[in-house]
Amino acid sequence: MLPSACVWLDGRIRNPESYYQKAIQFAVRSHDPFQKIVGTWLIRRLSPESNPIEIDDLPEERDEETLLYAMGSEAANVHMGSKRQAVNILRDLRRRELNWLRSAARDMAKAMEGDWKRYRDS
Repeated sequence: MLPSACVWLDGRIRNPESYYQKAIQFAVRSHDPFQKIVGTWLIRRLSPESNPIEIDDLPEERDEETLLYAMGSEAANVHMGSKRQAVNILRDLRRRELNWLRSAARDMAKAMEGDWKRYRDS
């Protein structure tokens, strides 16, 4: 149970608080009764239905756009657990340019490819 890597990147490691418990507590979805935090441990059930989705294991005919939309919705729901956060998120989104996410994703892909090439060549 560690704080976001963004905290470390910004040099703000004085408060190593994890917000995971709050995130799952206020998520806008049904709670998993088998998931809990005990001390510094995250306890989850082991089950064939609880495995991550592997893109390579999906059938040839599929709809990635629908899948990615559902995955994004699930990832976003933890941020919508309180009205205050929803208001802050919507305010932030209104200030952004139309294609900010696509542009940021493109920039990140370029940066990661550059990192990978440097790693490969070293």
